[in-house]
Amino acid sequence: AAPAEPYAAALMLDQSGSIATSDPTGARLYSAKSFLDGLGLDDWALLSAFADGLPALIPTPPLAVYEPFRDSTTVSDPVSYYDTLDSLATLVGGDTPLYEALDSLVGQVAADPSLPVGIAKSVIIFTDGDDTACGGTLACRTTRQASIANANTNGVRIFTIGLTKQVNFEALGELASGTGGVFLFAE
Repeated sequence: AAPAEPYAAALMLDQSGSIATSDPTGARLYSAKSFLDGLGLDDWALLSAFADGLPALIPTPPLAVYEPFRDSTTVSDPVSYYDTLDSLATLVGGDTPLYEALDSLVGQVAADPSLPVGIAKSVIIFTDGDDTACGGTLACRTTRQASIANANTNGVRIFTIGLTKQVNFEALGELASGTGGVFLFAE
């Protein structure tokens, strides 16, 4: 019920091999474009993708950040975020270092000097919610709680978007609710 306020949102797209099953149509890429189309005059967006190990295809595993933050007037600047999203369609492969990539991106968003002082900051994750690097259910829960604490310490809310029924509802829900964000599920 609060009035809308300007925000800076970093989009974090899962490019690991498992996303080919949970998002076979590339809905995360179209959704990211739609999000960019809806930026308000005082809003900012940053694009990133994550995957690791062989055969990760993103430019800089485990996290490729396509800097800088852009506003609604610059998302189409060369190389446009739209072009980058198109190129990600073929860059699917590797493992899923969800929490490592998230922690890195939260730190970058929190410390970015180009953003206006006091702007609301968030990370929006398009993923199936599984982390292949944390080593099992209990270890993943512990790592997830550390990522939530890191986001809260840095004042960054996490929004999670799960595509299809093949997502880790628990992980995505905890990341969002633990930071004041929202978990969205799209079949």
